[in-house]
Amino acid sequence: MDLSGVTYLILFALIVAIPLIAIATEDTDARMSRGDFIRRALPAWFAAILVERGARHVARGLELEPALATMLVGSLIAGCLVHYFYRAVARRSLDATGRKKMADLVLIPLIGLFVLVGLCLLPSDNPRAGGPSSPLPAG
Repeated sequence: MDLSGVTYLILFALIVAIPLIAIATEDTDARMSRGDFIRRALPAWFAAILVERGARHVARGLELEPALATMLVGSLIAGCLVHYFYRAVARRSLDATGRKKMADLVLIPLIGLFVLVGLCLLPSDNPRAGGPSSPLPAG
């Protein structure tokens, strides 16, 4: 298998497989506030993109075996960051809407962008945090 075939397999794992696994296995009742989501999860997503692109850029000038090793290390790091990001999306979705179903919509390319913006803007639905369903007045 040449380098381009490995690249497509790695990209498939980072774009489809790891997010599906991360959202499906997030079965805790843990929630993530809007501020934590913006401060922690979004930088993890951008770091994953930079690491993957950087690994592919470095591997471009190498021979086959060092290139595969470079891409494997970069992809493992990016995979961990992607997994963290999508678990955070599931937790933020649970906090904002009370359900994790919105996290599944993030996987659809164009719709996912709007859902992410919505997760960044929606207030908490957690009654303990004074969200919309709380009997306590906000403020």
